[in-house]
Amino acid sequence: MKSKIVKPTHPSLFFLVVVLGLTIFFVFTKVYYALTTPNTTLNEWNLDLKAVVVYRLDAVFMGVLAAWASLNLPILWKKIQFLFAFLGMLLFGFLFVGVGFFQFTIESYPNFWNVFYLPLTSLMVVFFFLF
Repeated sequence: MKSKIVKPTHPSLFFLVVVLGLTIFFVFTKVYYALTTPNTTLNEWNLDLKAVVVYRLDAVFMGVLAAWASLNLPILWKKIQFLFAFLGMLLFGFLFVGVGFFQFTIESYPNFWNVFYLPLTSLMVVFFFLF
């Protein structure tokens, strides 16, 4: 089915640009949230950010980007699988061990939790997709 509004000359590249744009947009919804909502507890963060779908759509689009890369760049996808698995393990270690070890609490580092924690978790999962 062809669009009557936009007729891209390279549909695959157009799809990539749109999905990247949506991913960035939904990451910036977290920035807006961080600037407008003072979180003081992990329970508030869990209810007000983590459980709200609009703030989690970036995770869906990261998966879509991974699927696009696996279909359109299969040789590169195979070449980087071990590197990305290693990066995924590093992120896993940081997010689930390092955050506690370095005491990145929501009270001390609310911007880390509001803006970076969830996208980094999604990125970690995407890194493991290659394996």
